[in-house]
Amino acid sequence: MNRFISMKYAVVLLPALTMGVSVASAEDKKCDCPCDSERTSVSAEKSHGKQGAEQAANASTRSRLARESRSDAKADAAAKEAAEARAVEAKLHYLASKPADDYFSSNIVGHEVMNRRDNKVVGKVNELLIDENGQIGAVIMSTGGVMGLGQKDLAIAWDQVERKVDGESITLSVDVSDLSLVEAPAFARK
Repeated sequence: MNRFISMKYAVVLLPALTMGVSVASAEDKKCDCPCDSERTSVSAEKSHGKQGAEQAANASTRSRLARESRSDAKADAAAKEAAEARAVEAKLHYLASKPADDYFSSNIVGHEVMNRRDNKVVGKVNELLIDENGQIGAVIMSTGGVMGLGQKDLAIAWDQVERKVDGESITLSVDVSDLSLVEAPAFARK
């Protein structure tokens, strides 16, 4: 380092060290008000001269702009999140009551399934299988066995199950033979 540069630093730093004021203290201040940079630049001008005042003012301005930028980014993120929430909410449709042609899943699950050929009970609905479109894809029903022993679960496509609704009562029926129920593969849960 040549003598001219070291003298320059000595001229700038010596008054700051003796008076306890430094340019770095301007960056540490948390005040966002415009008077902050004025106070820093006035005290820096007293101790460092005009160049020190400019450096302190620039440091203070950079610090304030960085804080404002962070708070602007947070405000933008919060506004975007609120807008997305409003958009999702606008897409929601609320029902005040059950539409006339619809029925509850509880009216189907646990219900007996009849054979259309002889009107005998062929099984009992355990579950409904929902497809990727949110529609009922199949009825999972237990069939065969006595008192829960020897029974198996079968999946029958929803469009093959005939549904007759009478008020709150529903009748489910399928067109199957006893032999086809025995030979049908058991539904495997994965």
